[in-house]
Amino acid sequence: KRQIGWAIKVMERFVKRAPTTLGFVLLQRLVRRHEGIAAARAVFARARRTLRVKEEDMTDEDRKEALAKAAAAEKEGMEEIEEDGTNEDSGDAGRIGGSSHPRLVTNRLKPTVGSSLPAAEGAASPSAHAGFITWHLYAAHATIEHRLSKNPQVAARIFELGLRKHRTFLSTPPYVLHYASLLLELNDEENLRSLLMRAVSACEEDESN
Repeated sequence: KRQIGWAIKVMERFVKRAPTTLGFVLLQRLVRRHEGIAAARAVFARARRTLRVKEEDMTDEDRKEALAKAAAAEKEGMEEIEEDGTNEDSGDAGRIGGSSHPRLVTNRLKPTVGSSLPAAEGAASPSAHAGFITWHLYAAHATIEHRLSKNPQVAARIFELGLRKHRTFLSTPPYVLHYASLLLELNDEENLRSLLMRAVSACEEDESN
């Protein structure tokens, strides 16, 4: 158990430092096996918050959220720079307050000033260096729900969520086939027929464009 705990911590650090779909897929499989479905669902939700959405998949709501995050990151970075400058000025004033010696002005900057803005941006917007969400994230979690947790209905909702949030998944054959296989297993002919018709239509639309 101790070794498994260390393995999970290593993966947690990895997806925090370099967030990718593959990293989150491996992490949610690992925590599902050793910590349960609730932990796997939490990883899936965190991946959706952390990873970036491709431009062609972005909705108006996604664009507004991205702009808001960028504005918040910029504001926080500027506040940190101003705070650094204020602290430095007050420190200098305290040192020379009662002295008659002239103040020496140099072009030497405080080491933290130059690095404060990127650090703040990284803290406020971790998705700035994150990878993109791919269909594998949704398919992997749906498989966990279906095969390991024995919840095929939940798995179907995961697949449908992927289609709703990422329009390009509908013209991605492996994703459609995974979803179709599940619907076939559930004997859900109506939704299976609807899925295939939507997929064909999406592919034809992509070809025409």
